[in-house]
Amino acid sequence: MQARIIEILLDTYKVSILNQDKEVLVKIRGNVKKKNRIKVGDAVLISKINDEYIITDILKRKNEFIRPPVANVDYVFIVISAGSPKPDFLLLDKQIITSECYNALPIIVINKMDLDNSKEVENYVLRVYGKLGYPVITTSAVEGSRLVNDELFRNIPAGCLCAFSGNSGVGKSSIISKIKESTGKLDINGVSNKTGRGRHTTKKVTVYSVKNKDNKQIYFLDTPGFSSFELFNISSKELKNYYKEFLNYTCDYDDCMHINEDKKCCKVKQALELNQIDKFRYEHYVRLHDELLLKEKRMYK
Repeated sequence: MQARIIEILLDTYKVSILNQDKEVLVKIRGNVKKKNRIKVGDAVLISKINDEYIITDILKRKNEFIRPPVANVDYVFIVISAGSPKPDFLLLDKQIITSECYNALPIIVINKMDLDNSKEVENYVLRVYGKLGYPVITTSAVEGSRLVNDELFRNIPAGCLCAFSGNSGVGKSSIISKIKESTGKLDINGVSNKTGRGRHTTKKVTVYSVKNKDNKQIYFLDTPGFSSFELFNISSKELKNYYKEFLNYTCDYDDCMHINEDKKCCKVKQALELNQIDKFRYEHYVRLHDELLLKEKRMYK
């Protein structure tokens, strides 16, 4: 049977059995454990031997994140706030880049749409990120989350694993609570509400399941680590490829980094001057490029 790891305990693992809507505790064979370090989100094969479920194999991973240590993420719901705290668009860009680097689809969720200035934030996100093709969902955990009824949410294919990401205070846990409430599951295993970093701050990685519009299981992570994204496995030279707006322009030189080159040779800089590229996104690119370049120089000293 195929299953997904949804929680790691001391010497056992909690799994959700595929297509059975059933959760069980399993152990792992020694030879399998030696070869692999199991992560939440892993797809595994299990067998029932002498009334005990055993993990017999760990299937090939689609991706694996370092911080937090999770695997096989298909979608990343990146939550930003329409008000307090102020949207951190540099962090949003880092999360989008990291998601795409690991072959996970980023979906932007604007929470707290009940606030007065929410439309201003929504308009900017749609104008800049929506135009680039990134899906955008607006919701309000206070008024009742619209996320669970959104077509993007309802059309997630069965068996997919989704993660929530965003800095502290944007309302990730409140949104998750509303989703759980809509399915009749009010408990959120592994969530602590008393950490001193906001009213709802998750302390450990867990997975829970809800149903899509076809009444099939989809899985969601809630984890603290996604709020502190750093760019891994991306070089300073590769970074430009993760800015979709740059790909629309062909500069005079293939190795143009769109930073120190003369504007006459750089079509990206020309587009920036004509307001065809958002200046804040460009500034984020320059800042992230410089950070990666500095990190690379330190590595090779």
